[in-house]
Amino acid sequence: MIREFIKDILLEKKRKLIKRNFKPQLFTNDQNHNFFAKEGYLHLKNVLSKDEVNEFLNLYEVIKKMNGFEVTDYYFNSISFQDVDIREYVRKETLKIANKFLPRIIDTELAIFPLGGGFCINPPKSIVGCRPHQDPTTVDEIESYAVTIWISLNDMNTKNGCMHIIPGSHLWGNVHRSISLEWAFNPYMDNLWKYMIPIPTKAGDIVCFDVSTIHGSTQNLTDNVRLAVNIPVMPKGLPIKCYYPSNKSNILNKKADLYFIDENYFLKESQFERPSTKYPFIETLNLDNYFSENNINELIDEHKKSKLY
Repeated sequence: MIREFIKDILLEKKRKLIKRNFKPQLFTNDQNHNFFAKEGYLHLKNVLSKDEVNEFLNLYEVIKKMNGFEVTDYYFNSISFQDVDIREYVRKETLKIANKFLPRIIDTELAIFPLGGGFCINPPKSIVGCRPHQDPTTVDEIESYAVTIWISLNDMNTKNGCMHIIPGSHLWGNVHRSISLEWAFNPYMDNLWKYMIPIPTKAGDIVCFDVSTIHGSTQNLTDNVRLAVNIPVMPKGLPIKCYYPSNKSNILNKKADLYFIDENYFLKESQFERPSTKYPFIETLNLDNYFSENNINELIDEHKKSKLY
């Protein structure tokens, strides 16, 4: 407790929304791109046909019978399955389906899909939904951006665990993230829910959000599985980044080691372990990732008044 109190005193500072570059324009519609840049998300309705939704649902029934399919009583993403073969199968088959409709919203000539796709599974009567979080950093988030395309396969609302987001949180400045790094907002995870807005969807809707936008899903309180597919997207030609905790860190000075990785990393290696020697170490970075609850309120208030974009 004393150490945390000292940290609060020494690291407390004012936070302002950061200025970011949202180029190249991955969205085919200018209005959609501008809204996304300011708010950090975009809700697109009726993108998929009923047949395209059913293709995903049929694929889910196939993978349920495969070795390596993991059953849980809490929210889970198939990208995290331990079995490499099922991850590779889901990656390839989800992209086959997605390639039919992605050009309706994304300029696919400018984009790559480094993780392929995965099923976001919120099982019936889940004990835990998807807690508030930001996705791992994969690009320089000052000079560019990355997007998660989240495809609703059911009608969703707060009862079965629809998407929730904090508008504008992609501009808060926590730009160095990975699964293995402690998340900057972990101390406030429960309190973050009061700032998150629900986004009810119909089957075939898509929610696009910047990977640094804080998002999550509540428990599924119904008797039926709640399914979505998520597909990470980033601009072509950029190095793919990965961060791992540095052994030089201490409570007041957090550090992370930067590596450049490739698309195979997500299939062949564990994101909870330091990248293997095939991936080059670039540098050790000082992390400016201490936020107080006052900072959160300041940033939310500033976003409401913002005319940045």
